[in-house]
Amino acid sequence: MLRTLVCASPEVSVGSREVAVAVRGRALVEGDHSDSQLIALMGEERVSGLYALDAYVQTKDGALDLGAIVRSAITLELHRDDGGETHRLHGIASKGRLIHDQDGLAVFKVTVVPRLWNLTQSKHSRIFTGASFPQILEAVLKDEGMPSDSYRLELTKSYPVREHVCQYKESSFDFVSRWLEREGIHYFFDHDGEREVVVFADTNAAFSPISSPVVRYQPVTQGEVGIEGAHRVRAIYRSKPTKVTLFDHDPIRPSLDVRGSSSVDAGAIGEIVRWGDNFTEPTEAAREATLRAEEIASSRETFELDVKKLGLRSGFAFELADHPMPAQNGDLFVTALRHEAILAMDDSPLLELCGLPKKSGYQVTVEARRTALPFHPARLTAWPRITGSVDATIDGAASSDYAQLDEHGRYKVTFHFDESDLVDGSRSTFIRRLQPHGGSVEAFHFPLRKGTEVHVMFLGGDPDKPVLVGAAPNISTPSKITAANHTKNVIHTGGETRIEMEDAAGGQYVKIDVPTASTTLHMGTGAHNVMGTTTGKGNIVTGSNVLMETGAWKREDVTGSLTETYNASHTLTVVGAVTETQKTSITSTVTGTTSLTITGSLTETVNASVREEFLSAFTHTATGGTDISYLCGMELTVTGGATETFDATYARNVTGTMSYEVTGTAKEDFGATERTVDGSYDLTVDGDYTLRCASLDGDASSWNNTDALLDGLVDLYDELHGIDIKMSLATASAYGAIIKAYGKDSSKTGVGLTATGLQIVLAGISVSQTPVHFDTDPAQMEPGALDVEMKGLILKI
Repeated sequence: MLRTLVCASPEVSVGSREVAVAVRGRALVEGDHSDSQLIALMGEERVSGLYALDAYVQTKDGALDLGAIVRSAITLELHRDDGGETHRLHGIASKGRLIHDQDGLAVFKVTVVPRLWNLTQSKHSRIFTGASFPQILEAVLKDEGMPSDSYRLELTKSYPVREHVCQYKESSFDFVSRWLEREGIHYFFDHDGEREVVVFADTNAAFSPISSPVVRYQPVTQGEVGIEGAHRVRAIYRSKPTKVTLFDHDPIRPSLDVRGSSSVDAGAIGEIVRWGDNFTEPTEAAREATLRAEEIASSRETFELDVKKLGLRSGFAFELADHPMPAQNGDLFVTALRHEAILAMDDSPLLELCGLPKKSGYQVTVEARRTALPFHPARLTAWPRITGSVDATIDGAASSDYAQLDEHGRYKVTFHFDESDLVDGSRSTFIRRLQPHGGSVEAFHFPLRKGTEVHVMFLGGDPDKPVLVGAAPNISTPSKITAANHTKNVIHTGGETRIEMEDAAGGQYVKIDVPTASTTLHMGTGAHNVMGTTTGKGNIVTGSNVLMETGAWKREDVTGSLTETYNASHTLTVVGAVTETQKTSITSTVTGTTSLTITGSLTETVNASVREEFLSAFTHTATGGTDISYLCGMELTVTGGATETFDATYARNVTGTMSYEVTGTAKEDFGATERTVDGSYDLTVDGDYTLRCASLDGDASSWNNTDALLDGLVDLYDELHGIDIKMSLATASAYGAIIKAYGKDSSKTGVGLTATGLQIVLAGISVSQTPVHFDTDPAQMEPGALDVEMKGLILKI
C-alpha cells in the first residue's frame, strides 16, 4: 500500500507583480500509513550515474518506521498548482534519518535512489568467459535481483565476445559501470511508468524529448523571476587533443599491429596514446579509439542552465530557443541536473531545522550537450588492480592423468576467489604460463595437471590479463623437497620420471630415473660414479667422433651375442698384457686391410676350434717374442697369397703329427738351417728334385742298404759341380754296391773322396757302362788303418 504525503508550496509575490509558481508534491511510500507531509526535495541525477534525491518528510504522530521504509519503493510526484502534467520520480529508500521530534511532530530525511543502486551493496569476485558485455550485464542484473522489466537494452551495435572478464573484489555496480564506460554504453532512467526503468543505450537516438520539449531563454528581470524557462545559460568550450591512438599486443599473433586511431579535433594540439586495453584485433582497437574520440569530442562544448520548469530529466532532450546568440540555440540533451524544490513557506521553522534555504519554489540546474555529437560516458570508474599473485587450481574439461593444454601450451584455471558456478573447463579462458626460458626454438616447460595449485599474476594488475607464474604445493600435491631431504634438488613428473640432484657436501650426485624398463642414469657419489642401467634395450648413436678414456681397468659383460661393425678403419692399441677368453666359437671376418701391431708379448689361448679366413692379402708382423699355443686341432686355410716374416728367432714345436700340403708351387728360403727329425723322414717328389749346395756333409755310419741310397742320390743330384763329400769315421758295408751314372753325356771332374779309418771291401765292384776310362793313383795303405785316396777320378759315359 502506498501512503500519500502532500505539501503545497505558497504563491510567491515579487514586487508589485505576482506570478503563480505554486508546486505541489507528494510521496507515495510503500507500506507506510502515517500522516506525513513532504517539506522539500533536493537531489542530483545524471546520465550514467545513480540519482540520489533527499525527500524531507514531516509526520504528526511520529509513526514513520524508518526500519520499514528503507528498501521500500517510493514515488515522488511534482506538479504545478494550476494544473498540468504530473512529473514522477521513482525509486527506493536507501536511508532514513530522524531530524527532529518534538511535541508529536517529527521530521525525517529519506534518500531515494533507483533500484540499480542495490548493485552498490554487494561485492563479488567472479569470472565470466566466452560472453559479450551485454550478456555479462544481463547476467549480473539477474544475479542481483533486478526484474527483467526494471531495465531495457537499447543497443544497436555489435559487441565482441570476451574470452575472460573478471569482477574482482568490487561491487557489481562498479563492475558494470567500468565496462559500460569502456564499451561506450550510457544509461539513464525512465520514470514514465509505475516504477523507474534503467535504459542502456549506445547512441543519442535513445535520448527522447521531454513532454514540453522547448525551453525558452528567459533572462532574470525584476518582477519576472517566476516565469517558466531558462533564466541563465552558460556555454563552455574546452580545448581537446587532436587524436586518440590505442594499441595492444596479441601473443598468438605477435607480429600483428593491433592499433587503432581516431581524430578528435583536426586543428587541435596533442594526442592521447594508450597501451594495453586488452584487445587483440585491429578492428577492435579502431572501434575503441573511435569511442574515446567521440567521448572527448562531445565534451568540448557544454552548457549550464538554470531552469524553472518541471519535467526535465537526465537522458532526455530539449530545444533551447530564444537565446540572443543564435549559436547557442539548438537541440540539447540533459547530462546532469540538480533538483531544488522547497515546498514549505519561506518562514517555516522546518526549513531551518532541515538546513534548507529559506526560499520556496522549484528550479533545476542543468548540464547539457549538443545532441548532434555522439555521447559516451567518461571512463571514471577505477579499474581494479591486483597486486601480487592470487591462488588458483589447474582446470580441465575432463578427468585426466595428463595436462589439458591448448595448441599454444596455455592452461585453464579455477581461481579460488571465483564464486561462479561454471562447470569444469569453463572457469577461465586459456591463459599463458610464464616460463624461466623461451625463444623461437628454446623452451622450459613442465606441464601441470588438473588439480595442481598454482599462483596467477596479472599484467599491469589488470584482472582481465592473467598469466600463470608457477605451481604451489599443498597437502594434496605436496612438495618433493622437505626438511627430510633438504639437500636435494628434484624434478619429478607425473609419469614418475625423476631427476634428483644431491648437494650434500661430499655426496653430490645426479640421478635420472625413468620407470620404463627401470632405466637409470647415475653420475657422482655411489658404488659407481657413472652408471646407466635399464632392463630394456639400449642404443648409443653419435654422428661424429667418440672418445672414451678409462684411467684404470675396464670390464664389459655381455650375456647375449655381440656385434661390432666398423665402417672405417679400426685401431686397437694395448700397451699391457692382453687376455682374451672365448668360451664359444668365434668368427672373425676381415674384408679389408688389417694391421695388428703388438710391441710386447702376445698369448692367445683357444680351448676350442679356431677358424680364420682371409679373403685377401694378410700380413702378420711380430717384432717381439710370440707364443701361439693350440691345445686342440687347428686348420689354417689361405685362398690367396700369404706371407710370414720373422725378423727374429722363430720356433715351431709340433708334439703330434704335422702335415703340409701345397697344391701349387712352393718355395722356401732359409739361412743357416738345422733340421732334426726324431723319427723317420719320408720325402716323396713326384717330379724333378734339384738340390744345389756348396758342400754336403753326411754321416752314414749307421746306414743300411746304401745301394738304394746311392741309387737315389744319383737320381737326385743329376748335375754335381764342385761338390765335396766327406764322410768321417764312417763304416760302410757296400756289398754288391753298384755305382751307376745316369743322365746326360757329361764329364764329372774334381770329385774327391777321403776315407779315414774306412774299411772298404772292394769286392765285386763293377762298372757296367762302356766305354769307361778310369784313371786312379795307386792305393796307399798303411798298417792299422786303411787310407784310400783316389784323385783325379774321371768318369766319362
